[in-house]
Amino acid sequence: MKHTPGPRQKTLDAEDNGKVFQLTGDAGALTLMAIATPQDIIIQNMATDGDALVSLSPNANDRIFGMDIAGNEDKDLQNTKATAAQGDWVHVVNGGTAGYQIIAMVGTWATQS
Repeated sequence: MKHTPGPRQKTLDAEDNGKVFQLTGDAGALTLMAIATPQDIIIQNMATDGDALVSLSPNANDRIFGMDIAGNEDKDLQNTKATAAQGDWVHVVNGGTAGYQIIAMVGTWATQS
């Protein structure tokens, strides 16, 4: 995996496959491509503890699920600001027609309400 300092907002593309995005700013959000495109990425919250909300947004027709998270279509996976610790991360891969699958994570992540 290639480590990439993450911008606060970015829509991922095929060239982002296999990257680790390290976000440091509050309200950082990365938008995933539709599941038709293979994706394997890690998002890491590198802000000071309790300083930043980090979100991973699926395509409108997709969801992010796994690791005790059922996920809902068009709802973000969030490392909530109140519980965020520096270094929290989530690793997602294309889960086929079901959406994006969480294969590993550290920290408190939840589906957007």
